[in-house]
Amino acid sequence: MHWQLASLYFSTVFELGLLFVVRGHLHTLAARPFCLGIILKMLWALDYALDLGSTSFEEKLFLLQLRCSFLCFYAPVWLEVAYRMVHGRVLLRGWTLAAALIVPVISLALVWLPGPGQNPLFRHSFALDTTGPMPVVHFSFGPWAAVFYLYLLAIGAGIFFVFFLTRLQAPWERRGRLLFVGATLIGMTANLLYVAGHSPTPGINYAPILFPLTSTLIAWALFGQRMLNLAPVARASLIERLDDRLIVLDPDDRLIDINQSALTTFGLTPRNSLGRTVAEVLAPWPELLALITPHGCKPTEFLLGSVIFECSVLEVTPPKGGPIRARIIILRDITRQKDTENQLRLAKEAAEAADKAQGRFLATMSHEIRTPMNGIFGFTQILNETPLTVEQRDYVGIIAQSSRSLLVIVNAALDYSKIAAGRMDIERVPCNVAEIARQTCCLLDTQIIEKKITLSCHVAPTVPAIVISDPVRIGQILTNLAGNALKFTETGGVSIDIEASPRDGGHLLTITVTDTGIGIPDDQQEHIFDPFRQGDASTNRRYGGTGLGLAITRNLCELMGGALTLKSRHGKGSIFTATFLASPAEDAPPASTALTPPARPSTPAGETRPLRILICEDNLVNQAVMRALLHRLGHKTQFVGNGMEGLLLLERETFDVVLMDIEMPVMDGFETVRRIRLNESSGVLHRRQYIIAVTAHALQGMRERCLAASMDDFITKPLSREILGNALALVPRR
Repeated sequence: MHWQLASLYFSTVFELGLLFVVRGHLHTLAARPFCLGIILKMLWALDYALDLGSTSFEEKLFLLQLRCSFLCFYAPVWLEVAYRMVHGRVLLRGWTLAAALIVPVISLALVWLPGPGQNPLFRHSFALDTTGPMPVVHFSFGPWAAVFYLYLLAIGAGIFFVFFLTRLQAPWERRGRLLFVGATLIGMTANLLYVAGHSPTPGINYAPILFPLTSTLIAWALFGQRMLNLAPVARASLIERLDDRLIVLDPDDRLIDINQSALTTFGLTPRNSLGRTVAEVLAPWPELLALITPHGCKPTEFLLGSVIFECSVLEVTPPKGGPIRARIIILRDITRQKDTENQLRLAKEAAEAADKAQGRFLATMSHEIRTPMNGIFGFTQILNETPLTVEQRDYVGIIAQSSRSLLVIVNAALDYSKIAAGRMDIERVPCNVAEIARQTCCLLDTQIIEKKITLSCHVAPTVPAIVISDPVRIGQILTNLAGNALKFTETGGVSIDIEASPRDGGHLLTITVTDTGIGIPDDQQEHIFDPFRQGDASTNRRYGGTGLGLAITRNLCELMGGALTLKSRHGKGSIFTATFLASPAEDAPPASTALTPPARPSTPAGETRPLRILICEDNLVNQAVMRALLHRLGHKTQFVGNGMEGLLLLERETFDVVLMDIEMPVMDGFETVRRIRLNESSGVLHRRQYIIAVTAHALQGMRERCLAASMDDFITKPLSREILGNALALVPRR
């Protein structure tokens, strides 16, 4: 079998398969004429295959007549496919169908009449040519053949104009039209080469052999066009299902479209709304009409009944500019959104209120606990200075130690509460790490002497003398780690090593505290930094404490950009390594390499000249404590119960210094200081008064707040003789 004959049979089968695919999956207006065109192609290929396979001249003439019958209607079918593809509507019906079928009907008549054979006006002089690879029939064209082929060319030109005289909308639409035109040109070229006698194989028409290619190109174009055809339908369906209310106006503000949501909302129907002006249709809603201006509107909220809408107007203009073609009014129901926003606002306000309440609670707890502690602490010191028996002095020592332990626990609990609440702020001020370490060692030397162990501190040369960080928190980290190490060390000693390395343009400070204490078992190291954990219950019973120190220290390190780690062997000791970031301070020399904990000063703190002191304090216990402590320091005192009394007394008498409580009835400390400074500036008071804040509020930020309120110094309760003496030593001479 020759390959041309095999190709024709393949074309037949291919067209049959394509017909089933198109019938099952292509649901557009162009699908029916396309199926008809596929059938004509399939019959043409099958007829031509039978023709080339036959050796009988009579059979060939009959098959030629039959094939020409199919071809008479081939061109108008493809014109209809192209038109429906581009315009989405039918072209050939009524008089257009009659006009398009004139040539095909006449050609069909000339194929069969007057018979037998074709009319000489169409084709004549038929002869069998057996010189080629397959026997073919040669013939000559009559005058009507010229009319018929001109008709085919006109149809081809019509297809070209249908595609390229219509404005293209999308890239895929452009590609689809090019595919269709390409398939048409391939088929017409092959057919014209056959008619002109220039076919690659003389006497054989290659157009039906190329059907698989041309049909595939057209099917590809139509299946792509199907998406475009479905897009308006899908868009319309989507718009109808939108919750947004859509109203479309023409340039004269007449309604030309309205979706179902808008009809339902405004109680309208298409009959009583379309074609009318927007002013007529929306007359019952003047507040909405006021938003629809000729220049559009920004998204604006308005209330319609109990529903909150957001109204916006979209203007539709040509892509290249020009007058407005239409305006689209978009009404979006934002009631639920507003409810959500309101709930979020209320939740935010509630969270802020809870945060403030927590802050007030911490401040109140600090104040209320430290106020009675001041009485216990102060009178314990005073009692210890009176004549006592040995047994009584032991009891007083126990009370003092218990008071200090209770104060440590209170401070730890408040610090941990601040960290957990996110209220712990880290300062950034110049500080001397070596000096902070020296002061820490001073604070711990009593424990060193009592336990008869050693404490050494080494600061590496890489540590700058001055860095930018939080000195209070650095001291807290050192005190917690070193104090913890001393507590669990019975023999040997504790060493503190401080190093620095460059990190991100600053310094990474590393504090390593090594002890020879009891160590921590491996199974307990994982939880040692958890709050309220102290290894096991026996450790807590023996050594005491809250179990908050390491948790607070770890959180402080993390807040300062570092971490806290542990290495320990049970019974051999522990190594705690704390790291944190610090910014460099300009022109800072390196710190000294070794520090020796200095001895406590032998001179009692607070030895100053006698002062006349005004104390603004409403608590009677605190008054008694301060009176006793200050009298022992050699000072004269005058007490008032609130700020107003103190203000009046300052106008009559002169004092060297004022000790100002913050929380008092009638007039608190801040308001009292403000009025004192006003009286000084107005001349009511003839000299500036030195004022020291004395408060049980020990939370971070209170010191800064007091100094910002023009107070000169700040001390916290519980008070001691040393604290008062050191503060009063700074009072300037008059």
